[in-house]
Amino acid sequence: MKTAFKPGTMIYPLPAVMVSCGDSPENYNIITIAWTGTICSDPPMCYISVRPNRHSHELISRTGEFVINLTTTELARATDWCGVKSGREYNKFREMGLHPEAAQLVKAPLIKESPLNIECKVVEVKHLGSHDMFIANVVAVDAEEDLIDKSTGQFQLNHAGPLAYSHGKYYGLGEKLGGFGFSVKKRKYQRYIVRAYTGVRPYRHDTRRGVPPCTPEQQPTYPRVRANNNQRTSVYFRQHMEQQLPYRKQLRLQGYDYTRPAYYFCTIAVNDKLHLFGNIINGMIHLSSGGEIIRQTIHEIATRFDKTEITEYIVMPNHVHLLFFNGGEHYVPDIIRWFKSVSTNRYIHGVNEQGWTRFNKTLWQRNYYEHIIRNQQAFENIRLYIRDNPKRWNNGCDEDIDGLPASIHMGTETTTKQ
Repeated sequence: MKTAFKPGTMIYPLPAVMVSCGDSPENYNIITIAWTGTICSDPPMCYISVRPNRHSHELISRTGEFVINLTTTELARATDWCGVKSGREYNKFREMGLHPEAAQLVKAPLIKESPLNIECKVVEVKHLGSHDMFIANVVAVDAEEDLIDKSTGQFQLNHAGPLAYSHGKYYGLGEKLGGFGFSVKKRKYQRYIVRAYTGVRPYRHDTRRGVPPCTPEQQPTYPRVRANNNQRTSVYFRQHMEQQLPYRKQLRLQGYDYTRPAYYFCTIAVNDKLHLFGNIINGMIHLSSGGEIIRQTIHEIATRFDKTEITEYIVMPNHVHLLFFNGGEHYVPDIIRWFKSVSTNRYIHGVNEQGWTRFNKTLWQRNYYEHIIRNQQAFENIRLYIRDNPKRWNNGCDEDIDGLPASIHMGTETTTKQ
C-alpha cells in the first residue's frame, strides 16, 4: 500500500560532485552540487543547478565556465564541507588540503584529488525558481590514468569508490548487479554439474533449451575422485547436446601452447564484410579515418604486450592481415581479443563524434583466421602475400578474408579459428 506524499525532489540517489570555478588563483572556488547530470550524448552536454545567492553562481555567470569533479568516499568530508561553507569567507582549496590544477580548455581549475574532471562551457542559463540551471557543453575530460583499463581503454570509476547522495546523506556504492543490456543478453547453455563422488545425484534440466530431465536409470555412477569445482565435468549435458547440436569446429589447434614463442599469421575480418577502412585505388590502399585508427591500434600491440613484435601488416577495406612474433609471455588469443576490443571502442567513438560509417552489431567477426608459421619459406611467402595484398584486390573481392590461398600453405596444415 502506498500513501500520498507532498510533491518534491525525490529522485535519489544522485552524484555528489564538487564544482570548481573562477578564472584566477585569487578567486578559485568550490561548490558541492547534487543537482547535476547528463542531458545529451551527442554533442556531450550536462548541467548544474545553483542557487542565485551562492558565491559560485556569480563566478560561473561571469566566466561562463566550470569543472565538474567527481568525488569518492575518501573525499566525503571535503565534499560535505565545501557544500556548507561559503567561498566568500574561506579559501576552500587551502582549508580542505585540495590542489588546483590547470585545465585543458577552460580557466576554471581542476581538483587534483578527483579521479575524473569534466571541463564545461556554459551555453544557456535557465532561471527556474529556487535554482538557476547552467546548461553547458563538455569540452574536455581529464581522467586518472590508474583507473583506465589498459586492455579496453575504459574508465573504471568503481575502483575509486564513487560517492552518492541520497536524502541528505552520503553513501558509497554497493555491489555490481549487472551491465547495460544484461536483462536481454542471451544466456549460455546451463552447465550440468556432475559431482565427483560415488553415488547418484539428480540432474537439473532446462526444457526451454530442449534438454529433457534425466531419469534415475539414465544417471551413471561415477568413481570417487578428489576434485574441485573447476574439475567437475558436465558429462550428461555434453553427451546429450553432442547428439542435438550441429558439429562445431574446434576453435584452436588442440594441444598447442599459444604462449609458445613463434610467428603467427592472423586475418581479422569486419562483420558482414563491410568496407569501413578505406578503398583500393590502382593497387594502393587509401585508408579512411577509421582505417587510420585500426593502423594506430596495430602499432600499439607491441607496446601493450612485451616481447611481441609486429613484423608485417596491412589494413584492407574490410579486413586486417597481421604477421607477428609472440615472444612467449602472452596468450595469442588474448592479443587478438585486446586488439578487437580497443579498436572497436575507438571506432565507436568515431561513429558518435565524427560520423563514420556505422557497423552492424559488432565491428569484427567473432572468429579469426590463424596460421602458425613452421618454416622460413612459409614466413617469406606470407610476408610477400601481405605486402602484395592490395594488388590482389579484385573489385572488392573477399577471397582472402577466410585465410591464405592454398599455394601459401607449407607442411602440415595448422590453421585454426578463434
